[in-house]
Amino acid sequence: DVVLEVFEDFGCGFCQSYVQNLFPSIRSQYLDDGLIRYEHRDFITTDPPDAVGPSQQAANAAREVLDRHGDAAFWEFAEALYDNQGRLSAEAPGLFGELAGNLGFDAGPVEDAAVDLAHDSAVQADIDRANDLNLGGTPSFVLDGSQVDTGGARDLGDVVALVAEEIDQALSEQ
Repeated sequence: DVVLEVFEDFGCGFCQSYVQNLFPSIRSQYLDDGLIRYEHRDFITTDPPDAVGPSQQAANAAREVLDRHGDAAFWEFAEALYDNQGRLSAEAPGLFGELAGNLGFDAGPVEDAAVDLAHDSAVQADIDRANDLNLGGTPSFVLDGSQVDTGGARDLGDVVALVAEEIDQALSEQ
């Protein structure tokens, strides 16, 4: 199996652009038909150093949605987080409960998980993996354990095109 890990930060504008504008093409090309395994990874880059901020809380809230409601719910919640990214800094952690409730999920436990950092060991494991891979920012793409070289990319669209080329090559080698 070909595995694409995408390291994201719910507070990152580039991640928002990727998810809203470019991820749909990855989904339709590779995920809808089950050609690859796609894994979201948290890599908090926008919170203040050595402080808990809204991105870390958002990651914990999203994992609570995943645990309580499953994969499809996680992706719905993640999309809602990106759609409301402009509210993240000023309205966290209440925003997480609001979004969960609007989607029909357990609002109180989702907000509590954000405040209590209930899933921070999993979030930190993703951050540690990103650091071990020497990832420099978000979004970052790791295909079958190796970072995709996007050095020649001029913009995020070029990055995703390079990722797609790498996926196509990996699929052809199977």
